[in-house]
Amino acid sequence: MISPENSKLRNAVGCVAFLLFIPIFLLVKIIATPFEKPIDRTPDEVVGLLVGFLEGTVEDWDWDDFMGISIADPRLEDIRERAFFLQGDKDVEPLKELIADAKAIAENDRAARHNPVS
Repeated sequence: MISPENSKLRNAVGCVAFLLFIPIFLLVKIIATPFEKPIDRTPDEVVGLLVGFLEGTVEDWDWDDFMGISIADPRLEDIRERAFFLQGDKDVEPLKELIADAKAIAENDRAARHNPVS
């Protein structure tokens, strides 16, 4: 990574390596996308990931998986897609709204399990 603690040569090599990696990653992603299977996540898992991101406690690889793998439940997939566009945003209110949406889905699912329609 680029850092003021690194030498100029090391920063330059890092930049070149990064620029070479991007096209390879994009090519692999384009080829693999049609074969990816959406993941089954619960609303509570989505809440946990979003809260962890907000608090800075979620691990990088968990967040990368959340951002990079579609969710089978379309309601949660919508939240994941909206979260994708908030990653660089400094305003936490939209993220709190996503957390509230995911919590509402979790509550609705719990209520539906406890009060099935006859």
